[in-house]
Amino acid sequence: MRTYEMLYIIDQDATEAARAKLIARFSGFLEKQKATNIKVDEWGLKQLAYEINYKPKGYYVLMTFTAEPEVPNKLIKEMNLLEQVIRHTVSPVKAKKPAKAKKKVVKVEKAEVETKVAPKAEKAEKPAAKPVAEKKAPAKAEAKPAAEKATKPATKKTTEKK
Repeated sequence: MRTYEMLYIIDQDATEAARAKLIARFSGFLEKQKATNIKVDEWGLKQLAYEINYKPKGYYVLMTFTAEPEVPNKLIKEMNLLEQVIRHTVSPVKAKKPAKAKKKVVKVEKAEVETKVAPKAEKAEKPAAKPVAEKKAPAKAEAKPAAEKATKPATKKTTEKK
């Protein structure tokens, strides 16, 4: 059994009694299909993002239930037969993952760190390699003073085709 959420929109012109009857019909249908944990949350009359059948508003209802995988398809077929339901969607609810245990942070004293690092330093006898940026830098750029670079305006070379 899986948990599902179903959101459907009822026509704005339906009366309060007709809406209550429709909601009870879908809840009863789920009970007949042996669905459990049926929760109905009526959001009320809301503005639609765009008009559906020339109607700007709709009555939103959210139902959450736990059922077998074939039950949502049967419910969708039932909804498609009614003109009062203008839109509907059913989606499975993902199970929440349990929270991971936090790792403990252990403080280490400086003396312990130095003793652990010192043996590694003795093994490394190779001289450190020069950074790559120094090898690629041209010698002329280093010879120019920084003041000259700052005072020169930036110029662009443009080529015109004739």
